[in-house]
Amino acid sequence: MRRNGPTARTDLIKVVRSAGSGLVGTGMAVARGSDVVGTVSSSAAEMVRARRDASAVARRRQTAARRRVKIWSAGAVVGAGGTAFQTVTLVSGFSGAAAAGLVAFVILLLWCLSGVLRSARDLRTRRAVVRQLPPPQPARPAVGSAVRPQMEQLSGYSDALRGLVPMIGLLADDPSVASLRTDIISAADAAERRLREQAAQLSSLLRARSAGGDAAEVAGVRAMVERLTAQVRDGVGGYGHLVAATAETVAATHDLAGPGPALTEVVERLRGLAAGMRELSAGTTGR
Repeated sequence: MRRNGPTARTDLIKVVRSAGSGLVGTGMAVARGSDVVGTVSSSAAEMVRARRDASAVARRRQTAARRRVKIWSAGAVVGAGGTAFQTVTLVSGFSGAAAAGLVAFVILLLWCLSGVLRSARDLRTRRAVVRQLPPPQPARPAVGSAVRPQMEQLSGYSDALRGLVPMIGLLADDPSVASLRTDIISAADAAERRLREQAAQLSSLLRARSAGGDAAEVAGVRAMVERLTAQVRDGVGGYGHLVAATAETVAATHDLAGPGPALTEVVERLRGLAAGMRELSAGTTGR
């Protein structure tokens, strides 16, 4: 039976509202799905990056070299023990089997000793490479889509800094220069870890806010989101400014002709960069 008047209009409004709610729900589902896809993609990319990190690769090779030293050493111990046993057997009474066993164990001992020497040299080389490289870059956990652009920008800054610091060319043999490089990298890593922790917290808060809840709770979450958003934005910007200052310092070090007032100024600038990174990691920059 066909309805007319206010009843028909009421039914039409209900249908429109229902359709609108369905569209909103579909849009939210699509947004969540897109965020999940982005998170999974970021996690996969991070796994590949972590495995290809030069410092991590060097440390894995060092571990493998240390393992080879242990294996060859164990073989040498077995060879030495077998040689001693067969020698005692031959002294007690000569036999063809004992002589053959002695020869076999001597060959095993010499082979393993050769392996120990080769693996020990390789281990020394691997250790030297690890000492020359900075520590592996901090982990880059996946974050929500709202924070992902800032973290990608931070990743670019971090990669640039890792490329710039080894280019500091003043008095490369001076231990103080190596110490300054290490200080800058360690302080930058601490700052990056702090920013990524804040980004992870911000992602969690954004998910909590999208889930809805009591009005007062949502207002409190909104205030925390705004504060963390500002901290992440300012922190990434400060990190970028310090990377730019590092690039200028690298250029200045290559223009130096030798020790003098200019060298002292550049060294002080490097110390200032390290201090700036430490302030950024402590969250005091710009306060």
